[in-house]
Amino acid sequence: MLGFKDEALAKRITSVWGEIRATAKDKLELIAKQKTVLTASRLKTADLSNGRRLFTKTCAACHVLFGEGGKIGPDITGSNRANLDYVLENVLDPSAIVGKDYRMTILALNDGRVVQGLVQKETDSAVTLRTINDTVVVAKSDIEERKLSELSLMPEGQLNQLTPDEQRDLIAYLGTPAQVSMRGPRSPIDVKTGKVPNAIEGEAMKIVGKTGGNAVSQGMGGFTKDRWSGNDHLWWTGAKLNDKLELELPVAQDGTYDIELVLGMARDYGIVQILIDGELLGGPIDCFNEPDVITTGVISLPAKTLTKGTHKLGFQIVGANAKAAKAFMVGVDYVRLVAKK
Repeated sequence: MLGFKDEALAKRITSVWGEIRATAKDKLELIAKQKTVLTASRLKTADLSNGRRLFTKTCAACHVLFGEGGKIGPDITGSNRANLDYVLENVLDPSAIVGKDYRMTILALNDGRVVQGLVQKETDSAVTLRTINDTVVVAKSDIEERKLSELSLMPEGQLNQLTPDEQRDLIAYLGTPAQVSMRGPRSPIDVKTGKVPNAIEGEAMKIVGKTGGNAVSQGMGGFTKDRWSGNDHLWWTGAKLNDKLELELPVAQDGTYDIELVLGMARDYGIVQILIDGELLGGPIDCFNEPDVITTGVISLPAKTLTKGTHKLGFQIVGANAKAAKAFMVGVDYVRLVAKK
């Protein structure tokens, strides 16, 4: 509608919708460059759970998505997120279209400070601004100058702090139609060995106790939505509710250890409780995911003081997700003990 070059219409649009300007040439070039990288085939390889984690870290302080996040910026759940152009335009050029409720107010104070944010409340004596990190109340007597900025509170360059894979994961997550499960960080798999350094591989652990089912090595090369240390895991199948599997856990020396664990996730996996030497460690872990077979990412379990020698790492099936096929399967990729300093 701005193309009609009607000044009165343009003013009315701005008053109702907010500030609208054409996307700058350099931003158009940046958007075009990103589109050549973020192709449909590449976005299909994205780790959506990692994208959710990145959203929580970089965007959720200001934006709500699927009911979670801050309310400084607009709720983006119902926006045109399935359109890659829309997502890239808003991420790479956040000030191109700024809703009237989201234009930033800049206050120059008598003491030389500058405060900027969104006006949340205003009285005869004070202005309350919501910044990205805080809520600030400024007395009007302290304000030397006040200006309504044409810029969004959202800073530019949000993608610059991310690796190419992280950019892919975040953009793909922003376009997903439904919430995805939150998982731990990716396993730190060494590119040369294909394994996590100093990990105890699940498929190599000795079975010292089992009340039901069968536990065997399963190659994971055919599952492309995630990576497994050693491209293998220990697959426990045929068990039932309350069954328990115990694996031998070698400890090299006395000490207190942070315990890292990676399990498998699939539509027919159960909810499992971890134990060490019969004692509960952390809470139950829901290993359900659909439609893809993936890992939990690195789960950081509570630190544990262990003596030198062999211990028992236990897995007890305590339930299943309501959406899961009730096969109660469990996959153990690896466990890693990290000595606390």
